[in-house]
Amino acid sequence: MRFVAEDHASDVFGWLAFSEPIEVPPQTFVASYMAAQVFATLALTLTLVWCPGLLWVPRAASETTRAMWLLGAGPLTLAALGGLIWLLGGIVAPTVLGFTFVAVMWLALGTNLWWRNFAPQVSKTSARALAVSGLCALAAVARAANSDGPDGELYGGFISRSLAVGDRSDSRISYYVPQIIHRHLPPASAEAEKYFTPWTFFSRGPLAGLAATPVLFATGGIPVEPGPIAAEATGSYRWQRFDSAGFAAYRIVLIALASMVIFALFAVLVPFLGESWALIGSGLLALCPFGVHEIMFTWPKFEATSWVLASFLLAHQRRSTGAGVALAVGFFYHPLAALWTPFLLLWSVGRATGSVRSLLGAAFYFAAGFGALALPWMALGRLLPHLDSSIHAGQGGFFEYFRLAEYAPATWALWWNSRAVSFSNTFLPFWLHVFHEDNSVIGSVHGPVGPIVKFAFGWWNTLPLGLGLVLWTIALFALTRAVRRFATPIGLLLVGPALLLTAYWGAYTTGLMRECGHPLLAAVIALLCLALAHFPGRLASLIAHPLFPWLQLPETFLMLWLTTFLNPYQPGVDGRILNPLCFAINVLALGTAAWVLSRSRRDLAGRPSM
Repeated sequence: MRFVAEDHASDVFGWLAFSEPIEVPPQTFVASYMAAQVFATLALTLTLVWCPGLLWVPRAASETTRAMWLLGAGPLTLAALGGLIWLLGGIVAPTVLGFTFVAVMWLALGTNLWWRNFAPQVSKTSARALAVSGLCALAAVARAANSDGPDGELYGGFISRSLAVGDRSDSRISYYVPQIIHRHLPPASAEAEKYFTPWTFFSRGPLAGLAATPVLFATGGIPVEPGPIAAEATGSYRWQRFDSAGFAAYRIVLIALASMVIFALFAVLVPFLGESWALIGSGLLALCPFGVHEIMFTWPKFEATSWVLASFLLAHQRRSTGAGVALAVGFFYHPLAALWTPFLLLWSVGRATGSVRSLLGAAFYFAAGFGALALPWMALGRLLPHLDSSIHAGQGGFFEYFRLAEYAPATWALWWNSRAVSFSNTFLPFWLHVFHEDNSVIGSVHGPVGPIVKFAFGWWNTLPLGLGLVLWTIALFALTRAVRRFATPIGLLLVGPALLLTAYWGAYTTGLMRECGHPLLAAVIALLCLALAHFPGRLASLIAHPLFPWLQLPETFLMLWLTTFLNPYQPGVDGRILNPLCFAINVLALGTAAWVLSRSRRDLAGRPSM
């Protein structure tokens, strides 16, 4: 809205008045402008995330090194720029620094593209994997740009809306990093710690928040202080498609980072199965309900999973130090990466030559690579002064889960019972919905919700629904048949982690998938592709059929839209006029991803060699 005042007074102390007509831009124009900001920011983010790895990688690099560059160059450069904004923010405004740094990086990438005649060195199949990753990011952003959500959505109607029902405020946590950067607060200061309490800044990794910082400030975001719900409802926290507080830009960056897990799985499968089956595997992850949901949800667990996969790839290539460093990078996105330390360490040792010295050397170098980065961070979180309210300072709160049951200290009987329930709710289809629908966690913090909303919890808590019932059934039969030939990888990468995660998670018993099961999902899909590629038959033909990507979409669309379309209590927010457009973009993006994957199936021929 713009007010125009004209001073026609002849005296010094004249009158100032406002009169009609007061021009207000049409709602359609405002909503369209914000939608353009959303998708332009996504285009900018995808450029900054992927192009450094595509353009700056040494020409003579191996395929493994090239994959590391693709996964790390863009996000880590953005995180480094976020750190510079933090350091210099007391001298120059963060918005100026963000715009300058992003503009320089964007121009440098454009110049590099010009020198290369707009032709980065990437194979056709790798380009398809990158395209599917970008399309899934577009679909997730379009879903987040739709103002409607499920009944009882956490933070519904606010910029930090979670797009799901539950009590998980994790979608906000990485946003605290640009908030304290905007205020130029030291990370260990009491003022900064108030954002994270009962945790601290050092309890979780800072990389996601740092990577989002340059784009957030470059697009004009100015983080505001969170307030009571009543204040947020009318202030800067009120939902807008592209808000002035920068949360929409932050969400877009985290979605783009999470979508990188699709390419990470592709890169891991290539040395084992070849590019065609690798693309099939990454496509299965991209279009399954849990995959799309966790790309959309703004917590950096898929970002950590990407580096767990990178660590495995390096360990398999007998680069133990690099494997430990890669796992530490994942740890700096989210601590769940540390849960995979014993299994990746064993894989690294198993890949060493037979002498005792080489076995010990592999273990030492892996531990050194991880410990050199992660252990000082843990020590800082533990030893630095902190507020009395920060009862989970450092990593101590995460280790406590081993001895808890439903967030309470457990007796042996209660411990075993809680783990049995958690295991059943994770790995058995519909067990959660049939036997534990009344669990206090399955619902909204705002009040009672209907059975459809409760059923939806299965898509991000249980493996069968998260993977998709068709894909889960195929995986169950294929892995059972392949267990003799691939006993070691199945035991070390699937059974072992499943048991450890079950023993570890002592909070809620409603399923492990959203808690720490993200790498487990990738492992299931990778092992499924390994089994099918080496045992050709009807199951392999079904997965490799051009129609299979389209068979995944119905369950994923139900996860995305069922509870939204059945919710009669949508928040009263501006911009709903463009909701059909956002829905159409979401459907078209996922449909295009399925089309790309379907067309690639005809390139599959023959059996790969190990």
